[in-house]
Amino acid sequence: YYEGDDGVVTILKDVLQTCRDLDNSFYYAYSTSKIRQYLYRKFPQFTDRRIAEGIAVKVIAVGEGGEMATGAERKWLLSEATPTAATSYTIIYGDKVATISTSNDLTPYGVIIEDAGAAAMQRMIFEQLWKHL
Repeated sequence: YYEGDDGVVTILKDVLQTCRDLDNSFYYAYSTSKIRQYLYRKFPQFTDRRIAEGIAVKVIAVGEGGEMATGAERKWLLSEATPTAATSYTIIYGDKVATISTSNDLTPYGVIIEDAGAAAMQRMIFEQLWKHL
């Protein structure tokens, strides 16, 4: 469990480190518009580091927005059913799944689950949804 902007930085650094050690350096992410502003506040160079290290990403953006960047593919999940209260960012990388969200007072926090089975399940769901968007 990681709390505050420093906790988010810890999670993002773990994503870079873990992906750097993989044979195929990439990760998947679900991103919602309400959490994006909290992700890189204390680590604004994250995307530049990801690009410099050759780490690719596929993002399913829930709601409008999000930026295109080198080494990133993005698809949008837009519908009337998209919950406006969705405020999380989920990253699937290596044998890990991380979720970053905000508490009621808008303090960011996150968790990292290190479990090959959980990561495989989330990866399979992501890939199936990706095909249909």
